[in-house]
Amino acid sequence: MRMLFRFIPLFFTVILAVQGCVVAKTSPPYGAASAVYAYGELRATYADTVFKTFDASREALKDFNMNIGNAQKDSTGGIIDATLPDRTPVHLVLRKAPEDATEVHIRVGSGNEEFARAISRKIEERLRR
Repeated sequence: MRMLFRFIPLFFTVILAVQGCVVAKTSPPYGAASAVYAYGELRATYADTVFKTFDASREALKDFNMNIGNAQKDSTGGIIDATLPDRTPVHLVLRKAPEDATEVHIRVGSGNEEFARAISRKIEERLRR
């Protein structure tokens, strides 16, 4: 027990010494692989600007033969509303994220995770071109 009490001051000394150390900054994971599905929508972050991601998203939706209705963008984000040939609604919301990245929220119908992930992969594929 006495041995334990001898290390307590050493422990606090190390904690105080490390407190000012710089932690290396790492970039967050991007793309379809890092997408999270919750509450009926898929959230994915892409390492590209809002404008490039918006254009890639529109093209990805066209690849699935969707009819694009409302599509608006500005420097902080955008919205794309589309419908599948069977009239299932698809809604994308784009938001500017730190470090010239864009977060995209994808909702297909009342919550089709599989198809939302397919759209996310297609957006990523379009961004790589």
